Amino acid sequence: MAGEAETEEFGLRIGHSMVASSILLLDGELGVGKTTMARGVARGLGVEEPVTSPTFLTLKVYQTRLGVVLLHVDLYRVDGGDYLEEQGILEAVDEGAIAAVEWGEKAAGLERYDPLEVRIREDGDGRRVSWNASPEWKERLERGGLEF
Repeated sequence: MAGEAETEEFGLRIGHSMVASSILLLDGELGVGKTTMARGVARGLGVEEPVTSPTFLTLKVYQTRLGVVLLHVDLYRVDGGDYLEEQGILEAVDEGAIAAVEWGEKAAGLERYDPLEVRIREDGDGRRVSWNASPEWKERLERGGLEF
C-alpha cells in the first residue's frame, strides 16, 4: 500500500467482512496507520461520524449498520494483559459488539474469539500489511474483496 488512502481502503474491506462479535487486533509502530485502518473498518461497518484515535480516552464507541456497536480501543497507554476483560469489553463482544483494538499485541486471552490480527509497518515509500487470519476469517475477507 502506498499510503493513507490505501490503508483506509484496506480497512474498509475488513469492515465489510466483519460480523457481530468480531475482534480486530491492529499492531504496528506509532504513527504507522492503525487509526487510519480503524477509520476504514468503521466506514465498512457503516459508521458515518468521524473516527479519531482513542489514545487518551482508551475507548470510543460507534453505532454500526449491523445494529451492534464498534468498540475502538487503544491500548497504547495501558499495561495490557486483562484490560479488555476488566473493562467489560470482552463481555460486550460476547453480546455482539465488534472490537477494533490498536496495540493489540498487548491484549491477552483472546484465542476463543478468533481475532483477526493485522500488522502495519513502514516499507520504503509506503506501508506493508501482514495478517494472521483463521480459515473462517480468510473466507470472509475474500468475500469482502481481499486476496491472500
